[in-house]
Amino acid sequence: MSVVIDNTDDLLALTRKLGVKVTSVDEVRQLLTTVNANYNPHAARLRTAKLVALGVPCGLGGMAAVVSLFLTFASQGGLAGHYFVGALALVWGSFALVSVTALIFSFALLLGRQARVPADAPPAGKTTRIDGPLVTAITPELSL
Repeated sequence: MSVVIDNTDDLLALTRKLGVKVTSVDEVRQLLTTVNANYNPHAARLRTAKLVALGVPCGLGGMAAVVSLFLTFASQGGLAGHYFVGALALVWGSFALVSVTALIFSFALLLGRQARVPADAPPAGKTTRIDGPLVTAITPELSL
């Protein structure tokens, strides 16, 4: 199970549900680190893609087969008559359309859109560490 804590209300609900007593800020930080360390967005995206790619076509295939069976029995009794082929085409055509849409959606999930980096975040490879005080203006100390 993956859990992401976005705000203090989520954290409070989790601690109450688990019965964890938190007495200091360090314990809260440690708890947040532990909870968020187990969350893997790529794994969650992969599980969702698998569920959609397998669940939707299999479920719809079963429903289309059952409806086709009922239509077959109804046409033998003379209830459906002339509309039998059209009804089967409608059932299996909608099955195909929704299944292809679900597969396209799951493949789009598998391509894996990377998390968007905030605009104010520095580029990945160009970070520098400043050990001293940050100078934001030209001062006489900067002259050569």
